[in-house]
Amino acid sequence: MKHFVLFQARRPDDPMAVHEQDCVQKGLGLTTHEMTIWNLVNSGPPVQLLDEADAYLIGGSGAFHVFDDHPWLHRTIDLCRHHFAKGEKPFLGLCFGHQLLATAAGGRVVNDPEKEEVGTFEVELTTSGMKDPLFADMPQRFLAQLGHSDRVSELPKGWHNLAFSQRVDLQAYRAGERPVWGVQFHPELERQDNILRFRSYAEHYGLPKGKPLPPETMARFQDSPLPQRILKSFANVVRGDEP
Repeated sequence: MKHFVLFQARRPDDPMAVHEQDCVQKGLGLTTHEMTIWNLVNSGPPVQLLDEADAYLIGGSGAFHVFDDHPWLHRTIDLCRHHFAKGEKPFLGLCFGHQLLATAAGGRVVNDPEKEEVGTFEVELTTSGMKDPLFADMPQRFLAQLGHSDRVSELPKGWHNLAFSQRVDLQAYRAGERPVWGVQFHPELERQDNILRFRSYAEHYGLPKGKPLPPETMARFQDSPLPQRILKSFANVVRGDEP
């Protein structure tokens, strides 16, 4: 049995922390015994946890940006640079995790509200993406759930762009030939999951919290049944079952 660690970067009172845990565990197809949770905001992970894990993931953040000035964030960037980016064990960054690892390895992340993606958007694989084991079961174009205004604008040298959207030209990457990936979108979320996230952070988007979402806002969200296959593919890589 392989063991996965989901690293979170969420405030202690963030109601979406448990929701993220449940969605990632379900997407990977794991039991509760196969996944450990560690919140990076509280403290850095112990060496034993890193050593005993077979794979790592970093999820979204809710309230944080990679260029914030927090001691825990500087500590986490060092962890990504000196540990996760090396690819000694498989790694997958989701949204904030995608931005975090790219930053740690020398890439560039910018805040770009004009290219904000909140809702459901079409993602298209590059030529490299179509050959990559993470996207082995995916068509060239698929709908995915997103929620971000920051984006990776420049990859570290030698990393591969695997996917893009109409607004953002770096939706997924791989760190060279290492089993290290990041995706800007949320393969762990379905339509209702993303709506729940949006409602939870409504004030962040200038909407009154607890109020029904306007019809034009609800229209941003569509069904996206395919991206969870990406999490299954990651689990297969970890288990040594990739095609």
